[in-house]
Amino acid sequence: MAISPLHLLWLLLVLLNLIFQILYFNNDRSKPLYLAKRVTTPLLLFGAMGLLLLSPETPPFIPVLLLGMMGLGEIGIEGSSVVESRDEGKVPSIVDKLLVTMAGVIFLAVNVILGLSLYPGKSVSLLAVSLVVSIILFFLVNLFFAVHFKPDGETKFQTRLYSAGLVLLFSGALADLVSGLTVVGLAALILTVSDTLVLVRMAARFDKKEKRGILFMFLLIILLLYYFYMAVLVSAGKLYFL
Repeated sequence: MAISPLHLLWLLLVLLNLIFQILYFNNDRSKPLYLAKRVTTPLLLFGAMGLLLLSPETPPFIPVLLLGMMGLGEIGIEGSSVVESRDEGKVPSIVDKLLVTMAGVIFLAVNVILGLSLYPGKSVSLLAVSLVVSIILFFLVNLFFAVHFKPDGETKFQTRLYSAGLVLLFSGALADLVSGLTVVGLAALILTVSDTLVLVRMAARFDKKEKRGILFMFLLIILLLYYFYMAVLVSAGKLYFL
């Protein structure tokens, strides 16, 4: 199983991004660290897309599309003042809010596209069962949020909208798992776990001063899953990591 020099460069970028993310978490007033993570995160996704496009065989369309879309989404959302507060009292601009909204739409579309891409070739009964299981699961997740976190109206809307995308993502991944797991199906399972953790963090709205350790664990696990997700999609291009 060959790992090309380009893959090694990408893995180095993964390591650098992890370091920048951890350092920034512990020093979120640092402008150099802010810029470093804001640049390297979308670069990771575009780099993974580039690896697929440079693969010796015709690159699979869905992984290339998803990585490109997520790279665009990260440009709008990574380190945005709408998502995280860096300057006390500073109100996010209309442009910042618009970029984050567009990024949110992109990530929602990624989950829908990835989930639905796993539907073809599956029996109607398998898809129906997978969809019902997925709906019940994320209904219970949102019920848990309502009871334990009591999110405000805006957060509740965001988590429910995000859950709708996760329903389709997980139903496709579950159907693929039952019928014989593919590379794209594995990526969908990983992204389901990662995005569910993002959903929990979104609903809980943990205070960094009070829940610093919990937020760090969320950050670390989500990042590692995110890197693994990208590596799995890259492996679809026949220059294998796996």
